[in-house]
Amino acid sequence: MLPVASDVQKLVGYMRQMSNKYMSDLQQAVDDQCVNKIPSLHRQLAEVTLADLITFNRRRQGEVSKLAVVDYNKKTKVDMKSDVQAGLSRME
Repeated sequence: MLPVASDVQKLVGYMRQMSNKYMSDLQQAVDDQCVNKIPSLHRQLAEVTLADLITFNRRRQGEVSKLAVVDYNKKTKVDMKSDVQAGLSRME
């Protein structure tokens, strides 16, 4: 059973609103150098972005919904003291 289109529109509108809020809050935290707030704001932004992506791609949700926790945990971790960090802006 598919959801009602108006409900999906409300959900997408809310997610976009929250995404904009988290981006604004994250930029403000970076500007104010509130290093302790940045990880939690980044996580919130990542979560709402993932939810938005799943909603957008709801007809082909298999790629995201079948991702195993084991595979997620095997993801590449970035050494923040590497050359990668030097190439990133403060926001990134």
